[in-house]
Amino acid sequence: MMIFGVPINPSVTRPTLILTENHMNVLVLASAALIPAAAIAAPQAAVPPSAQSAVAGGYTMDTPVEVIVADPRAKAILDTNFPGMTAHERFAELKTRSLNELRPILEQHFSAEQIAMAAAELARLTPAK
Repeated sequence: MMIFGVPINPSVTRPTLILTENHMNVLVLASAALIPAAAIAAPQAAVPPSAQSAVAGGYTMDTPVEVIVADPRAKAILDTNFPGMTAHERFAELKTRSLNELRPILEQHFSAEQIAMAAAELARLTPAK
């Protein structure tokens, strides 16, 4: 079975995320176009992961993926809802982005309901300190 030109195993209840070279190039180019020139010219101090993960009430779709996967419980939610995402060979290149920034890729492989379910589960999770 093929979905969006990607082979899907029909015996698997949730399709596995497969990011191709073309998907990555499109994402990088699209992301670069969205970065304001001022942000590139004047980089700001990095916020430590411990401060980023202190989201009141849970993680959001705007929380960087690297902050989410630092919490084993939250990583399990991503692995359950988006199989293959954290194990993908190019994950290291994308982990600094939020799920909202990765949404175009996620929508190619997962339904809006699956994305909403992951967002709801992450929001209910109290971030680890």
